[in-house]
Parts: sequence; structure tokens; C-alpha cells
Amino acid sequence: AHAAVTVTTSAVFNDPSGTTADQHRIRDYIVSLINATPAGESITAAAYTFTDDTAAQALVNAKARGVKVRIIVDDTTTTMSGGEYTTLKDGLGTDPTQSSWVMACPSARGCIGDRELTSGDPAINHNKFWLFSNVGGASNVVVQTSHNMTTSQRTTYFNNAVTIPDSGLYGIYQSYFSDLLRYGSSSSGDDDYYTTPTSSTGPYKAYFFPRHE
Repeated sequence: AHAAVTVTTSAVFNDPSGTTADQHRIRDYIVSLINATPAGESITAAAYTFTDDTAAQALVNAKARGVKVRIIVDDTTTTMSGGEYTTLKDGLGTDPTQSSWVMACPSARGCIGDRELTSGDPAINHNKFWLFSNVGGASNVVVQTSHNMTTSQRTTYFNNAVTIPDSGLYGIYQSYFSDLLRYGSSSSGDDDYYTTPTSSTGPYKAYFFPRHE
């Protein structure tokens, strides 16, 4: 059993110079949401780098209890030291026609972003968002964060996580996630994808990149 979580429009900040609890605040908050998501609901996330075994295991456990879990990570997660791609692959599978899966963007691609501006610095999937269909008494929950699922993000950097339950914004992010999957499953992306949709149900506007200069 996990402690109850109450979800509201809110913000969480970590403190890399604080206690362990202060450092882990964002990671622990996201894990608490994963653990509190009931069977039959869905968790959808896009991440850049993912080395956190606690979060990876929480996602695998969520699938095991009947949550639909869909994760897209940058290709570097498949090769970096301590990357959790194998844990996610073994626990979620890699078939996007199923209700749960993990996908890595193609090598040197950001799923959508596919242009190398300077030599040796290819496009990346720099996203860091988490979507929960229903958790903590709220539905259509969007968590947009600056926090990659890595140790350095907790102990070295100041980060934030903004939580907004809003059906319009949730739908906007789900549509973008579908485009990440669609482009990431194809041979090329879109270096001028830039869209700025506005929520029909709340005072929120999203900005999705890449934007061509």
C-alpha cells in the first residue's frame, strides 16, 4: 500500500544542496503519482535521460497491477551508464500496439527533431513530462518538469515540476505524444514542427518544438 496523494494545480522544487529528501523531492513526487495511479488508468511520459531505478521499477509495478504505461525516451538512455531502458523494456515491452510499452527515439534523433545543427550535436528528445489519466482525486493530470530521471538532476541541479489538471491541456500533450510515436516510428522527423495549441478548458498554452530558425 502507498500513501494517499492529493493532486492539485501546484509546483514542486528540489534543492540539490538540501537534505536527501530535499534533493529527491521531484523524483519522489513523480514516483508517488506513479504508485497512486489505479488499475485501468494510464501513465504517459516522455523523457530525455532515464537512469533512476526507483522510478523505472515503479512504472513496471504499475503495469503489473493493470495500469497502461507508455514511455518514450531519448536514444541515449539505451546506451548511457546506468540507463534504465533494459528494465523498462523487460517490464513494459516494446510493442506500441499494446497497452504498455517503452520506445527509444531513433539514434541521433529527437523522434520529431532530426536536424544536426552543429557537427556531433544531433537532435535529442529533450522532453520531460508525465501524464496521468486519473490520480490523487484529479483527472487529466499534466506534470511538466525540468527534471530528467537521473541522479545528477537531484544532487547537482535546481529543478521544478508543475502539475496542472486540465482536460484540454492533457489532450494537447497526448496529441503531441502521438506525434512523438508517429515520427519516432518513421525514417524521418520534422525540423519545423513548432506548434502552440491553446487549451479549450483552461488558461493554458503549450509550445512544442523544434522551431526552425
